Amino acid sequence: MQTGAHKQFVAFSVTNCICHDRRVQKMASVAEELGCEATIIGRRGGKCCEGEHMPFRTKRFRMIFNKGFLFYQFFNIRLFFSLLFDKYDMLVANDLDTLLPNYLVSKIRKTPLVYDSHEYFTGVPEIQNKPFVKWVWKTIERSVFPHLQNILTVSDPIAEKYSEEYGIRPVTVRNCAES
Repeated sequence: MQTGAHKQFVAFSVTNCICHDRRVQKMASVAEELGCEATIIGRRGGKCCEGEHMPFRTKRFRMIFNKGFLFYQFFNIRLFFSLLFDKYDMLVANDLDTLLPNYLVSKIRKTPLVYDSHEYFTGVPEIQNKPFVKWVWKTIERSVFPHLQNILTVSDPIAEKYSEEYGIRPVTVRNCAES
């Protein structure tokens, strides 16, 4: 990933607590092992990461809202401007809830984007009885997914589901514990 003397900067975006997302931490570690500088962008909330040292750069947004539509709207607006005005050579959107700002910035800045789908987001139980919420997320997915080139997911069944819906089969990278 590194070319010549220019260090590559990779941004990983998550909406959950940075300290508890081991998959993102593992991916950031791999990027650093390859000579890149990783930054994990997420939210600051409660006792999240209190007293923990992260081995990579982090950027944490203080949130006015902690859940629901306003949380996602506020987080995604902040993420969009953060990604737009900071210089990254690669963007990694972790799950559908960070995909739209990453996708827009990747198009504006002509920056490679990796979409890492940790779950089949529009199929999670939390939104099944919320038709409007599900419609919003599905609309984002339908608008962006067919234009993606670098897609990862955690299991073959999720990869197959995306393949059936969009004709694109993500690469499966299992989320296994370190031995």
